[in-house]
Amino acid sequence: MRYEKILQQLEQSQEASRFLDASIALAAGYSRKDAGDGRSAWLNPEGLPVRKVPLYTKFVQEGRRLADTLLPGEAAAVVWDPDGSGKASVEVGVYHIGATPAIALCIAVLSTHEKRFD
Repeated sequence: MRYEKILQQLEQSQEASRFLDASIALAAGYSRKDAGDGRSAWLNPEGLPVRKVPLYTKFVQEGRRLADTLLPGEAAAVVWDPDGSGKASVEVGVYHIGATPAIALCIAVLSTHEKRFD
């Protein structure tokens, strides 16, 4: 299972996480390279340098961008619950729950991608 560890961490996460954002970015085709000064630089899937990876676990819009990258042309649905948690679906009738709507969308996208392509 390609995303098993990331999915477990997302399911346990109670808030946005830059560590998880980095893990998701790597799964979505971003890469890191040595910048030569002891630091590393991020490259987007096209190989162009970027300052930061997207805030997938914080913003639903970034989760939508993840869906567009991994599952182009797929519809997605996100539900905000009164307690701040969320549910998301990329497959009809299959909902994934997360501590926030953005996290739920990340779980839905990665779960669906794994099911279809692994």
